[in-house]
Parts: sequence; C-alpha cells; structure tokens
Amino acid sequence: VALDDGRLIGAEALLRWNDDQLGRINPSEFVPLAEERGLISELGTWVVQQACRQLLQWDAELRVFPGLLALNISPRQFDDPGFAGKLIAQLHQAQVAPNRFDLELTESGIMLDPEGSLQTLVTLRNAGFTLSLDDFGMGYSSLTHLKGFPLDQIKLDRSFVSGMLEEPHDYAIVV
Repeated sequence: VALDDGRLIGAEALLRWNDDQLGRINPSEFVPLAEERGLISELGTWVVQQACRQLLQWDAELRVFPGLLALNISPRQFDDPGFAGKLIAQLHQAQVAPNRFDLELTESGIMLDPEGSLQTLVTLRNAGFTLSLDDFGMGYSSLTHLKGFPLDQIKLDRSFVSGMLEEPHDYAIVV
C-alpha cells in the first residue's frame, strides 16, 4: 500500500499452514523441513500454481491488480540448475506473464554458486521477472558481493527496520 494515498501497489504471496490439531504452524518451522526432506521444489511449484490461479481469477473478474505479486524463492529451489526453465515453462503453461511477478531471493541462495546464480538471474530477468534480494543483512551483508547481479531492489532484513525508531544506527541504515 502506498503510504501517501493508500493505493494498492502490489502484494506478496505468503505460504501459511493451519493444521486442525497443531494449529498455526510457522513457515520458519515447515519450510526448512520441506527443504531438508527434498519437498521444497514441489511446494514452490504449488505456490506458483496458486499465484497464477489467483491472478487469472482476478483478471476474469476484471479486477485490476496493480504492481507485482512477490514470490519468495527458497535457496534450495534456486540452487536447482533447471529452476529458471521450469518456472518459465510453468508460467507459460498457465498463460501468465513473468512480468507480473517479483521473485524474492536470499543472499545465501545466490551466494551458494555466484556464477550459476548469475546465469539463472539473467535468464529470469530476460524472461521478464523483477528480481529482489530479500532479508539483506542476514547473510554475507556486503553490497560488494552483489554488484554484478541484475537485481531490481534490495529489501533490508526486518531486524534493521524494527529498531529504526529507537536505534540511531538502525535509522541511519534504513534512511
């Protein structure tokens, strides 16, 4: 939401799990488990499928969705050499343009294999995706490492933002 006038300018698809017996399960619990068990690619594919379905539903209802729909990409997903091709094919099959999405990646994900990551990022950028680095400050925390990557924006980790009104050093980083 734009702070100056309250307009909707985009959204982020967030995966949540509500279990009948266990209640709400935090993504910080189930996502690492999905990564460890080798299920993260299937989970990511499902999330993209649901995101495409939602965008197409809004289109059919003539609801204009402004901006981009952000999708978090797991480092394990991103590390798959076929990730970009699979994602592009999935969107093509769903008939949803890549330029409707902002892919949120992590430092740790792109720094596992910087050369391979660069190739994947260029493929994704050329397909039309917007690319964001999410939670900056949690991993390598150096802008120098990121200079050669085709990123559209860098999103600071919430640890910087949450204390910015009380901590002058946090405020200086955010401003």
